[in-house]
Amino acid sequence: FSPNGRFLATWSAGAEVIRLWDTTTGQQLHEFAVERSCGSGGILTFSPDGQTFAVVNGSTIQFFDVASGTPLQTLENAYCFAADLAFNPDSRALYVAGTGYLNILTIADEPFHQVVPGGSPLSALAISPDGTWLAKGYEAEPLVEMQSMANDQLQLTLKTAGQPITALSFSPDGRLLVTQSEVSNSPMVEVWHAASGDLLASFAVYRFAFRPDGRYLALSLIQTETEPPAIVLWDTKTFQVA
Repeated sequence: FSPNGRFLATWSAGAEVIRLWDTTTGQQLHEFAVERSCGSGGILTFSPDGQTFAVVNGSTIQFFDVASGTPLQTLENAYCFAADLAFNPDSRALYVAGTGYLNILTIADEPFHQVVPGGSPLSALAISPDGTWLAKGYEAEPLVEMQSMANDQLQLTLKTAGQPITALSFSPDGRLLVTQSEVSNSPMVEVWHAASGDLLASFAVYRFAFRPDGRYLALSLIQTETEPPAIVLWDTKTFQVA
């Protein structure tokens, strides 16, 4: 969904076309041809301002204008692979996580393209809504690095329950960071205080999502020998299950 909920982008498996829909009328608005050059699968995301969406597919990164349906530009992706991507809050730069690199691209009149080499393969990315933090999760290490967006310096390292890091998400106010990792082939979600790195809670969870106002975190709990599967709401103010 676009940030304001007005549009929905769909991409069927194996297809080379992305469709954009009006969520009010249910009508298809545009089709976007997707270049497929190498690798398999792809990822797409809307910019925070809702005016653009980006598609990473193999060695290409494409940007499209949501209103007109026209392509804006196509840039090269390093190493023909992407694990995750995130726009910065002003919608002018896209961060792409891949095998041993962080690809940073701007979508201005003069595109800037920077590949930051890394060690272990990155598997997940998140940028805080206020642009303070860049969170980076790793494929082969049970850790998440919290990097300052202002000076690119590492500020915190979070030791997660397992690896790989499969998902990262900041709360809408940027106060909390949720990490998801694999523990004995089962997904584990941990909730952290972003500024201090304090661990606040952990759950065996399939999926999670913040309510748009950030008041609750919805969790799809995994069934255990003693408890059935359930959807619960975790209160982001009291740090308790509601």
